[in-house]
Amino acid sequence: MWDASAPLSSAITKNKTIMKTLPVLLFTAMFGVSTAFAFDAVLTDDTAAVLVGSPFNYGAKAVLPVDVNHNALFSFDLSSLPAGTTSAKVLSATLTVFIDNVTRAGSISLSTPGAAWGEDAIPAVTFTTLPGSQIAMVPLNAKNNFVRFDVTNLVKGWINTPAINHGVAINAAVSGTSIALSLDSKENVAAGHCATLAIEFVDQGATGPQGPQGATGATGAQGTQGTKGDTGLQGQTGSTGATGTTGTTGATGAQGPKGDKGDTGPQGSSGTITNGSVTPDKIGSVPAVQATANITQVLSRNIENALPWNQENFDAVNSHDTSNQSSRFVAPVKGVYLVYVEENTTGHTGFGYSLSIWKNGTGSGTKVSQDYSSYSKKASFNILLPLSAGDFIECSANIGSNGGLDETVTRSQDSFTMVWLCPIP
Repeated sequence: MWDASAPLSSAITKNKTIMKTLPVLLFTAMFGVSTAFAFDAVLTDDTAAVLVGSPFNYGAKAVLPVDVNHNALFSFDLSSLPAGTTSAKVLSATLTVFIDNVTRAGSISLSTPGAAWGEDAIPAVTFTTLPGSQIAMVPLNAKNNFVRFDVTNLVKGWINTPAINHGVAINAAVSGTSIALSLDSKENVAAGHCATLAIEFVDQGATGPQGPQGATGATGAQGTQGTKGDTGLQGQTGSTGATGTTGTTGATGAQGPKGDKGDTGPQGSSGTITNGSVTPDKIGSVPAVQATANITQVLSRNIENALPWNQENFDAVNSHDTSNQSSRFVAPVKGVYLVYVEENTTGHTGFGYSLSIWKNGTGSGTKVSQDYSSYSKKASFNILLPLSAGDFIECSANIGSNGGLDETVTRSQDSFTMVWLCPIP
């Protein structure tokens, strides 16, 4: 066989012994105590990964190519190792492959696939070169010979962490070299030279006899349990008294006559307002709210788009909510309100841009005012609007039908104001 770590002069031999692939224990008897044992891992999958060119499945091929465009892959099963086997018991591990043919001489080395794979599918994995001098020179006369690699540290890692066991790959040792050879696969039944993984273990020695166990002390006797006292008698529950009858309701008395209207008092003199005479505690909270927008909004063409307001300058009586129905100002009391809107939206270009004020629903309520800004992109107007308690107003934008496209606008300089002015009958 050909050892990758041996000198080149002794690398080539003519040993063609068939390798076993079933797990087997080798025992050396010396006074009836074993000193070491060996284990041949089962080869479960072998194929070739295509590095350059069209993908191809080599899972059923008898030989596997190794060149600048192909890596040969081999996967071994260690699940049948004896229970309790640890990496500390591994003395050595040797990977052996059989060279079927050599077209161009060169050097090969080992790497590890970065993920699980199977020979029934085309593998798509990356490869990591193993540390150390896992390199073998392959001359032209190396065909029909075995090549061995020391993989002791790699196998120890598989025993410690079985999840990283993705097998090994044999590849060209130097990228871009012209090496070209082929290796036997387990499907090559004519030759029978499939890849093998032999692991030699060091026996830890027999376990010494266990000393005798001391006698268990006697358990003390349990004391007697005292008698339980008698439970006293429960007294009887008294009877519930009868409920008295409800008295009859008296008749409603007749309504008295309406009194005469009193005389109108004389008109008082006009007072004067001095500084500090009108204070908040005298007049209460005047319903007033002003909100602004700092958002980017998509306006659909040729429809009324309700404008939401996500910031408040003031809101005296909770007429507005910045998160729920943020486009609405709700009148808390009946009265005449001053409604003012100022718009300086950027981003729209359509002809016929307009703003409208709606009472009780954009598009479904009553449009009470409208302003056309055309190409100016600015609009501001105000109206006096009678509202009942619970009525609400909204401002909408319509970008017209020219152009046929929706627009995304930036509303960072818009404001909407509603202030109660006076009561109405």
